[in-house]
Amino acid sequence: EHAVAGSFRAGGFEVRRVDWAGMSLGEQLWVVERAHVMVGIHGAELNNVLFATPGSVLVELIPYCWANASDFWEFSVAARVRHYVWRNPDPARAQCPAHEPTCLIPDHGFAPPKTLF
Repeated sequence: EHAVAGSFRAGGFEVRRVDWAGMSLGEQLWVVERAHVMVGIHGAELNNVLFATPGSVLVELIPYCWANASDFWEFSVAARVRHYVWRNPDPARAQCPAHEPTCLIPDHGFAPPKTLF
């Protein structure tokens, strides 16, 4: 989190960490409508992109072992928000054990052993 925030600060951005759970809907909308760039980990809170200002940017962070593309592309398109996805490329930092089927995704550079199927 600090490395990502530091990168944005170095690029001249003002960075605000937001805890959506502690905010009313009105407060959430106020923040989203004023954000030029939103960065967040894949999760329900990214639904707020529906209320973003057209032309703003969403950067979605996805764990290594998740195979699905973002669930939020349709919302970004509807809100006319530019949407970028960054997927963790490091299996050593994955959030799920390598033996789980959701982690055995060839497009991640890991071919599952045939004995698992």
